[in-house]
Amino acid sequence: MPHYSVSRDNSIRLALQLSHKPFTDTGGYETFGVTDGGGIVCWECVKANLDMHAKAFPFDGWMLDSIDCVCNHADEIMCGNCGRIINSASE
Repeated sequence: MPHYSVSRDNSIRLALQLSHKPFTDTGGYETFGVTDGGGIVCWECVKANLDMHAKAFPFDGWMLDSIDCVCNHADEIMCGNCGRIINSASE
């Protein structure tokens, strides 16, 4: 089994960062959270559910592993929580 390195503290830090700064400085691309299980969560759902991130545990769907932006993906990105399509700055 691989070593598991995502922590609750890091997940909370990422959630706060994403909720306070949902767009990139360069290009204004929308950012989103990636959970430890590979799920996508839009910044609006992260902000609305900060309490869930504070109580998150591995692979419960709320533990954030990283932040990404739509500029890094050619395919449509959809929030796994609310179903909203996460748009690029040009849309």
